[in-house]
Amino acid sequence: MFDLKLFRKANKMNQTDAAKYFGCGQSFISQIESNLSPIPDSFITKILSDTNIILVEGIERENTGCKLCAEKDKVIKALEKYNSLLEETVEEQKRKIASLESGSTGEINGKRQTA
Repeated sequence: MFDLKLFRKANKMNQTDAAKYFGCGQSFISQIESNLSPIPDSFITKILSDTNIILVEGIERENTGCKLCAEKDKVIKALEKYNSLLEETVEEQKRKIASLESGSTGEINGKRQTA
């Protein structure tokens, strides 16, 4: 789990500095650190997009528990499945073309073909 206080300390920020960085009030930072409020996804996104920030345990640029990253993982899996199906289709079409070019018999669109 991401520790905002640890993040602040690693980046030499007090609560006021962190509030300015995230664009919120110092009291909200205090509420997060006291576990009275959850860390907004927008904070995680800001941290991940800022290459000048020191990352701490619980947050990595490649793998976080934020909702945005969970959605990204779903999209990546869907794209991988799509690419796999596309590759299978391309291979099937290559086999059909090779079959036609070699003059052998085969099926195209469910119909028996002869050369």
